[in-house]
Amino acid sequence: SQPPLGLSLYYSEKKYIEAYMDCIKNESKNFDIKIHNIYPKTMITNFTKDLSSEVISRLKENNEMVDVDAVAKQITWHLTH
Repeated sequence: SQPPLGLSLYYSEKKYIEAYMDCIKNESKNFDIKIHNIYPKTMITNFTKDLSSEVISRLKENNEMVDVDAVAKQITWHLTH
C-alpha cells in the first residue's frame, strides 16, 4: 500500500501553486483587483493517468477525485457571475 511514485510530487506542486496564488491574491487587493482561484481535487491528467486502479478507486471513495468537466463548469460559473 505504498503511494505511487510521483504522487507526493503532484500534491506538493499543487500546494505550492495554491500558496503562491494566495500571495498574489492578497497583493492584488491593494490595487482593487479581485482574483478567484479554483483548486480542483485530483484529476486524471497526463501526470496522473498512470495511477493504479486501486489508487484511483481510493481517491474516488474518499471524494478526492474530480473530472475535467466539473472543473470547467466551475470556471464557467465564475466567469459568468
